[in-house]
Amino acid sequence: MQAGVKFQTGDANNLLDVTFKDHGRVMVISTVTIGENTESLFRNLIAFEQFDPSKNYEITSFVVQLENLTNTSSDIVFLRQQGIQQIFSRNE
Repeated sequence: MQAGVKFQTGDANNLLDVTFKDHGRVMVISTVTIGENTESLFRNLIAFEQFDPSKNYEITSFVVQLENLTNTSSDIVFLRQQGIQQIFSRNE
C-alpha cells in the first residue's frame, strides 16, 4: 500500500461501486466482509459470470481488484484499519 492512494469507505449498498476522487488520490470502495465462505462465493459468482457472455464481468473485475490490493499480510492489516476489509470469524 505504498502507492500514495488514500482509501475511503463507500456506499455499503453497492459492493461493486469503486470510484476515485480528488484527482485519483482517494479510492472509494465499500467495506468487504471476508468470512469462511467468501472465497467459495466469489469463485461461484465468477464462474456464473464467465458462463454468460452477455455479462460485463463486474464481479470478476472487483475480485481481481481486491486481490491486487492484498498482496501481503500488511496490506490486509492496512485495509482493515481503513475500514475497507472486515474479517468475520466464528471465533471472534
